[in-house]
Amino acid sequence: MPETIDAYTKNDYLEALRKCEPIADHEMRLFRAHYSADDQTATATELAQAVGYKNYSGVNLQYGRFAGRLCEAFNRDLPTKLEILLTFKKPDRAKNGHWRFVMRQQVVEAARDLGWL
Repeated sequence: MPETIDAYTKNDYLEALRKCEPIADHEMRLFRAHYSADDQTATATELAQAVGYKNYSGVNLQYGRFAGRLCEAFNRDLPTKLEILLTFKKPDRAKNGHWRFVMRQQVVEAARDLGWL
């Protein structure tokens, strides 16, 4: 197992994502909305709006659950499980002050190969 999450390859993610299948419709909508965002980067609030949730907490809940399953597939325990899927950009106070979620490139590539996107 790689020491850092960044060391996982597209093939590592392919294998792990396959273990998470089947993917629920609401998870797939969230995943696709994130993929469709510019540079696969969005706030939880933006993603919530894109998939029709009332607010960001639904996104945090669904992504958190999915990230937990992905951590299990990798047999890895992380303090912040979302890190297995995302990196984070600090808030830009001039815009909206919200953290931005950036989908890891290896996740994007693996999901494309699986036909999810």
